[in-house]
Amino acid sequence: MADCSRIDHLIDFDPDHLQLNLTIPHAVLEQACRDWLGFVPGDALWQHKCRIGGRGSAWLALMEYLVRAIAEAPDRLAADRVGRHLEQTVCLHLLNDWAARAGLDPAEPGRSVVPRHVRLAEAYMAEHAASLPAMTEVARAAGVSLRSLTDAFRRFRGYTPSAFLRERRLQEVRRLLQAGGSDMTVSRAAYALGYVNLGEFARSYRARFGERPSETLRS
Repeated sequence: MADCSRIDHLIDFDPDHLQLNLTIPHAVLEQACRDWLGFVPGDALWQHKCRIGGRGSAWLALMEYLVRAIAEAPDRLAADRVGRHLEQTVCLHLLNDWAARAGLDPAEPGRSVVPRHVRLAEAYMAEHAASLPAMTEVARAAGVSLRSLTDAFRRFRGYTPSAFLRERRLQEVRRLLQAGGSDMTVSRAAYALGYVNLGEFARSYRARFGERPSETLRS
């Protein structure tokens, strides 16, 4: 059961069957959308009522695997990369099934309705992520005031321009670490994206991805 804070819902439990109450906070689903889709869907998805799963479905099989994995190693699953990856798998499967029943394409964010200055700002921040541009500089590159840019991001993206830049930098560092190479180090990857305080960087990275940068590099 996903977080239903945006819509009324009904739970019908059957006393003759094992019940798994799976609660996924809305913020977790939104973050999964940003990570994998590059945008956050609107209420056409979040307020769509439907049934997901059922006898013989892939969703039910995934829930069975989830329960078995938790039963075998609950502490390890809560702390290591396996748990994080399983969380992402559950969220993505749920989002895909949910979108299909809502008649939406999860790969198409409907970018045509997003203002041009938002897309310009995103492109500018992606290109200059390593130099950590000031938001006033980003707004100037997009041709609008900082207030207009911030309001547009909040309305059409659900987060601020600075949040986009933080996420972009962390994702780029992660990409460098995953690519690895004999001469790649955590500090080299961090410096490449403009991080100076490695301790602060490591804390932000672990909070975002659930593992230390060195673990990503080793894997």
